[in-house]
Amino acid sequence: MALSLKKHLGLILVLVCLILLRVPNFFEPYWYGDEAIYLTIGNAMNNGARLYTDIVDHKTPLIYYLARVPDQISFRWLNLGWMLVTTGLFYYLALQLFKKPWLATLSSSFFMVLTTVPWLEGNIPNGELFVLGFVMLGLVSFTRTQLWRDFLATNLKPKNLAKFDQLIWFFVSGITIGLGILTKVPAILDLGTVLLIFWFFLVSQIASRAALNLKSFWTTFKPVLTAGVSFLTGVFTPLVASVGYFVSQGTGADYLQFGLLYNLHYTQTWKQDYGSAFLNWAFTLPGKVVLLAVAILLISVLIKKLKPSLQFGLGWFAAALFALLLSNRPYPHYFIQLVPAAALLIGIWFESLSQILTEKAWLKTALGLIIPVLAFWLVIAIMFKLQAGLYDTKAYYLKFCKLAAGQITRANYNHSFDSLVAENEVVASDLELIKPHKMFIWGTNPTLYAQTKIVPANRFTVAFHIQDLKVYDQTLIEIKQAEPEVIIIMNNEANSFPDLSDYVKANYQLYKNYPRMNLYLKI
Repeated sequence: MALSLKKHLGLILVLVCLILLRVPNFFEPYWYGDEAIYLTIGNAMNNGARLYTDIVDHKTPLIYYLARVPDQISFRWLNLGWMLVTTGLFYYLALQLFKKPWLATLSSSFFMVLTTVPWLEGNIPNGELFVLGFVMLGLVSFTRTQLWRDFLATNLKPKNLAKFDQLIWFFVSGITIGLGILTKVPAILDLGTVLLIFWFFLVSQIASRAALNLKSFWTTFKPVLTAGVSFLTGVFTPLVASVGYFVSQGTGADYLQFGLLYNLHYTQTWKQDYGSAFLNWAFTLPGKVVLLAVAILLISVLIKKLKPSLQFGLGWFAAALFALLLSNRPYPHYFIQLVPAAALLIGIWFESLSQILTEKAWLKTALGLIIPVLAFWLVIAIMFKLQAGLYDTKAYYLKFCKLAAGQITRANYNHSFDSLVAENEVVASDLELIKPHKMFIWGTNPTLYAQTKIVPANRFTVAFHIQDLKVYDQTLIEIKQAEPEVIIIMNNEANSFPDLSDYVKANYQLYKNYPRMNLYLKI
């Protein structure tokens, strides 16, 4: 046991640093929109609301079930435990890839930092972090298969791929990847990463043969096909089960509309000019599909020149880059999906650097040095083009140190996160006196729902969805049926809702004006 701890001391230090870096997370107020939406929906479900029918957001369901916790602090504890396990799984994956603990520790350190500190919003329990846990578990399960071992060893005579115990591992790996997709749709590209292992394995088999013998190739391909079917069966099992569950709850049509199909619409709603005809095409969905296909083709052509670890890392990097660009939105937390692949490329770069004087296959070593640099350059260029800036991590931790040292008050600390925090605290105190069972907010302030644990009076938590889907009439019907004791109108909501204004004038009286919102109480 002592030897084992000494061998993996690097992982222990990484996990300790993770815990320390996440301490400030537990002192943050309710301020972040996506987290507030998760908690609002989780709370509504705890109070009997049916997901996608009575309460709606456009992500797949597991993130909302994970958010069925008592409060924000509980969600942060869940996130901490989740990321400790996820980082441990990533370390195990890196160790299988590099075989050297120092390289696994180096990659895991990079992974831990970028999924923990605020640069990419790693301090927030976003869906991407929970997806990582399922994906890491899926990939670690995949490393238990003979196909993974043959892939890394470039074994030209694979065997035992279709044995029962192997098929079980493929199936388990598929199930966990499927659970990742049920947490957030872009995880479907992580499914693509595993399928690329199958593809690169077969391409290596073809490239290793002087002449293509269909009979001998079928002998290799048949067990790979069986393994692939087992894996995909695992992927589709939780997806099909989720459809069956929501159909049994009488919410199947709404699940299809909001949990699945709405994501296709969402990815196409963000439009902007990137400065050239080529870039404008490259950021379209067809353009991204073509570029991803070209990247996979290049890796396939260079298959004999690339180490298996680089094939895997680069394929994952390309798939994850496609995933984070699905909607072209400049949100830093989207880049979290790229972090595992980027962390492996870091490890590959240092491994190649350490082998540059001893490795006889100098071209493979050189490519291991050049390709990760080009990949990181591409990501930086994309971030600049999307104007996806990093959040200030230094200020985040300095601010917490001032709080811990008593140099600033807890109120000032809370209010520094968002200008709406202070006002929401006042409104929440007033709502505590009113004690409404239901509330409707016209505008964007889901943090008030989450903070007060008041269930929304209609199924949408923010005005964006009502406007995007143009469901004003339906929303007003739901409000009339719910008869919420309180309606809040945000002053900064640019889009008007005339019928709602008329309804409020006829049935509610102004209770209090606040700088950014007005609170109306039912007559």
